[in-house]
Amino acid sequence: SRSSTFSCLGCGAIFNDHNLLYSNVQKGMSRAIERHPFLQVGQQGKLNNETVILTARIRYRMQCEEWDEEDRFYRQEDWLYDEWVLCSPYNEYYLSEYEGELELQMPMPSSPLASIDWTASSLPLQDRKQARVLVRGIASITSMEGEVPWELPDTGTLRVLEYVDGSRTGSVEADIDDDGAAEPEFYLGQPIAAEAVRAIFNLPAESLTITRDH
Repeated sequence: SRSSTFSCLGCGAIFNDHNLLYSNVQKGMSRAIERHPFLQVGQQGKLNNETVILTARIRYRMQCEEWDEEDRFYRQEDWLYDEWVLCSPYNEYYLSEYEGELELQMPMPSSPLASIDWTASSLPLQDRKQARVLVRGIASITSMEGEVPWELPDTGTLRVLEYVDGSRTGSVEADIDDDGAAEPEFYLGQPIAAEAVRAIFNLPAESLTITRDH
């Protein structure tokens, strides 16, 4: 049967198949996620000649190590970032935003990596090249609006790696459940301009800067 995760518009509590996953009190929140001024759950748009529907927005807190290319070491970071889920009859897309920078990701059908080490500074690709790890850490869901056609992890946390593969960014995610880390999932992304996002959803010109409103 089809599983889904959805949030309450009023209080922001999150449910898996009508079972309470966690509430604002459990996550230390005082209210539901605020509505974005331009990107709204339920909006339709055109992407890659497909009709897409924006089904959800999920906010994550990422505690991680980020590679500093200039100083050549990993810097401790604590981020908040948003991810919009875009669904078509054929594909799923993920639009993320952090401090005004936008990236569009798609799931990959198979692993581009020969192996995974969640603490490594580089990862072996299937073609035997090495990919620099840009980010490694833990992402925790802080709030959500809308619905996604899968179950979120019971703990609300993900193990995450991001690496560079040429001009594109690859990422690996694995839910951290009570029984440990689940099977990893693989994504390939690239930066997307705010103008391109505006064109997908036919947004007004003032939405060219798409940022979170804390």
